[in-house]
Order: sequence, then structure tokens, then C-alpha cells
Amino acid sequence: MSRILLIAILMAATGPALAQPDAEYAIRWSPKEGGPADLDSASGLLRVDGKASNYTIGYYEITGFAGGPAGFAPILRERLKGDKADTTWKYRGAATFPPGASDAWTCPLNKESKRKDEVDVSLLSDASVKRSFSRSCTAGVELKKALPAGLTASRKGCSSAMRRRESKDGDVTIEEWRMSNGDVLLEVSAKGRDDSQALAAFRDRFVKPLIATGIHPQDRSKTEIGTQCSASF
Repeated sequence: MSRILLIAILMAATGPALAQPDAEYAIRWSPKEGGPADLDSASGLLRVDGKASNYTIGYYEITGFAGGPAGFAPILRERLKGDKADTTWKYRGAATFPPGASDAWTCPLNKESKRKDEVDVSLLSDASVKRSFSRSCTAGVELKKALPAGLTASRKGCSSAMRRRESKDGDVTIEEWRMSNGDVLLEVSAKGRDDSQALAAFRDRFVKPLIATGIHPQDRSKTEIGTQCSASF
């Protein structure tokens, strides 16, 4: 596959269709099992430039909410970066969003600023793929300002420290998560169309080089990672 075609599939954002990609491809690994040990080494291997940023992530249990489609668990996340904050409400399930659900669904959060539907495609090996489906909305404020009256939230586990680097166009992201027990977990993700060409491009560009370094892909979502306690960078 030529470099031009690869960029066109994974990283260009020249039209409305790619401005709102319909899939996110990802692969995750623990460095103690092999492969790049941290964000910088992974970024160097995969040639992802950009300034690294530090975040604190918290996931929350929701009480007082009775809505939502059957089979889709609500996920509530607060992300802090310095004095900036955002709060995301997401539904995730193993099947596509129910066809009867309106595209104009109501976001439970105050001060909603964006929303998206997405297919999350996790690579568990060079050949094995796991798909889940999500619908989310985000408010550009901290949790206590985003949560409407009548709903309460309690933290799941501890806050997590995450270090992140994005490509210049924002379509490729590498994240380094650190837990309180000293464990490190890394993830590489890329936005694209949900089709065989984009999947093949992600395998060629990211999965094969990483597997060649000895990584063992993990079947853990960022929600599962984020509910563990974390250490400071």
C-alpha cells in the first residue's frame, strides 16, 4: 500500500465524511510483556509527532437515571487537563444502536458541545478483531457542572493518570496509562472508515510493526483501564 493511499484512508480530513469518522481502530499492550515501554518510544517507532499532554481521568457510576437503550451500558467520564475539563456520557454495546432510536437523541448532560456515533474496533492480534458500538455526547465542563439535577455520580475505583500524544491532524493518538501498582498500559488508535481498507491500513501502519517488537495485544477497554488507581507521572 502506498504512503499516499494510507494517509488518505487514515489521516486526511479533507471532506465532511472524514471530519466525522465512523470508526476508531485501536491496539493496547502492557510493556512488561514486550514492545515499546512508554509513550515516547512508541511514538518514535510509529512516527507520531506532536506535543505530549497529561490528563487525569475519572470514571463514574450513575444513579437516578432510568433511560437508555436495552443492552447499552451508560459510561460517565471526566477528563482534566490543567485547568480545562470535559465530561462525556457514552453508551456502548455489542450490537449496532437500535434502529428505532432517533438520531436526535437527548444528551443527559448540561452544556453539551459535541456528540458522535462510533464503531470501536480493537485489534487483539494481527488477525483477530473485536467490535463494539457507541454513542456519546461531551460537555466542555467538569462533571459537577455537566451533571443535571436528579442524577448523582460516584467514582469507580481511583482517578487515572494518562499521557497522550496526537498526530498533527489529530487522527492518530498514542496514550500511556499508569496504575498505582506500577503497571503501564499503552494504546495506539486511529480514526477512519469502518471498512476493510481502513482496517488493512491500520494493521500495516501500526499493528504489524508493534507485533514485530514483541507486544501481546490486550482485550481491555479504556473504561476498564481507567477504573484502576494510578500513579503520578
